[in-house]
Amino acid sequence: MKKGKITDWLIKSNVIQAEDRDLYDYACRSLVFLFAPFVIALVVGMVFRMVAEALLMAVPYVVLRSFCGGFHLKSIKLCLVVSTLSYLAIFSIGVFVSCDIFYYVTAVISAVSIDALSPIVSPDKKIDSGRIIHFKLTAIILSTIILIVVFVLFIMHIGYFSRFLTLGMLLTASLQWPCIGGSHIID
Repeated sequence: MKKGKITDWLIKSNVIQAEDRDLYDYACRSLVFLFAPFVIALVVGMVFRMVAEALLMAVPYVVLRSFCGGFHLKSIKLCLVVSTLSYLAIFSIGVFVSCDIFYYVTAVISAVSIDALSPIVSPDKKIDSGRIIHFKLTAIILSTIILIVVFVLFIMHIGYFSRFLTLGMLLTASLQWPCIGGSHIID
């Protein structure tokens, strides 16, 4: 899809003013990035006939990702391909691994990793120290809430569903790990 096509249509239809183009381009792009993980989850879920589980895995990822940061690809098309493959690989763990202790350990490691590394800020973005602290605290609070929900579900013997929340945290954490060496954007 051509960049700005929706914004062009809104301007031609006199819904928005031309001087607001940048704002609406940003809003449209943000919506795409908000819904893309759910679309990917839906596709993966349909392949495995596990739509609820796949969508459940997307929730922690969508909630955490904007506060945690991580690596990005410059090309949106490549990003969607890599994101789909990453999602598929991590979702497959939930399909084929049924050991509860694995998910306990993975949940804790993912939460600790997210808490320690967040936020990973791209060198291309300037963020003041106040916002960095806000992002870090938000990531810690959200990952802690998700971790508590995971353990409550395990205690209630609903571990099957908590494994997919755990894997959503793992997906978020795994996108931070390549940035540890300083590489935030891959061509």
